[in-house]
Amino acid sequence: AGAGAEGEEDLQPEWAPLHMSALMSDDGGYALDQGVCMDHRPFQRACGSMELGDDPALCACRDEVLSYLASTRRCCALRLFDLRQPEHLEVNKYGATMQFLRQLLGLCGYEVTPAPRPGARPPPPEMEALAE
Repeated sequence: AGAGAEGEEDLQPEWAPLHMSALMSDDGGYALDQGVCMDHRPFQRACGSMELGDDPALCACRDEVLSYLASTRRCCALRLFDLRQPEHLEVNKYGATMQFLRQLLGLCGYEVTPAPRPGARPPPPEMEALAE
């Protein structure tokens, strides 16, 4: 950010510098997990046979989306929100999703677990704090 006029405070908008977009390419790249349905099958397999009628625009759109998803599978090493349990939310403490959330919160200036204060209750464990 550049210096403002004398007496002006130098402010950056909250979205600068687009932290989430920047993080998506870190550590080999992040992409949203593409597993769907109870058996966590790839989205491409689940929608590859969708009946879209005779509308060529819908078929072309589906093909472009599938091409994009295939590209993210090839280019990104890490999967976000790989939620395999349909009835339970289970997240690995050291998995890609938690790593990504820790980094994003840090870039945005938030502490995952606040520093303990004298006389106050101890801060919650990291996983509990991230879940809140």
